[in-house]
Amino acid sequence: MKETMQNKKTEAEKLQEGYGFIPYQRVDISNYKHLTPTEIIRKVIEIEQPIHSDELCRRVITLFWGAQKLSPKIKKNVLLMMRPPKSINRCLYDDIQYDGYFVKMKNFDQLQVRVPNEEDNYIRSVQHIPDDELGMAMMIIAKKSNGITPENLLIVTAREFGFPRAGENVISDLRKVYRKLLKIEKIVEIDGKVHVLS
Repeated sequence: MKETMQNKKTEAEKLQEGYGFIPYQRVDISNYKHLTPTEIIRKVIEIEQPIHSDELCRRVITLFWGAQKLSPKIKKNVLLMMRPPKSINRCLYDDIQYDGYFVKMKNFDQLQVRVPNEEDNYIRSVQHIPDDELGMAMMIIAKKSNGITPENLLIVTAREFGFPRAGENVISDLRKVYRKLLKIEKIVEIDGKVHVLS
């Protein structure tokens, strides 16, 4: 009996540990000042992929331009660094791909749910989190929450990504991802509860 109670406690403790999401790992660009701008961009993409192109640009502008605000001109300059010069056969452009506004390496296939890292308190805006990552989080939360309502799923997902008081904009973006999961039949609602199909 005592052993069973210990097993149950261990299982409950596991549930309290969360959903198995990993902390977002952000590159400290100042550690790579010795690299060329293109090499720094590659390093950021390799570690933080998929990364929103605006966030990628914002991360490198302070190092090279000293700017804090991402103007269209500066963004264009950063994006041009990822295009191949005619004299070079192989460059960053050959190794990256865009998925909407998100940039990743062509061989990337290990999408994981990345939540705020307690060490640096960096929180990505909901628009800078890929829909696939948000959807994956929702499916994991729904699977581990046995019978969560759609609204509670949105609230829990928002909290996991660092939005304790999710406003209407965050919930609206999450709702779009939720509807997409319903449409592609990854989840289903039964008696007002969310169930994962795959």
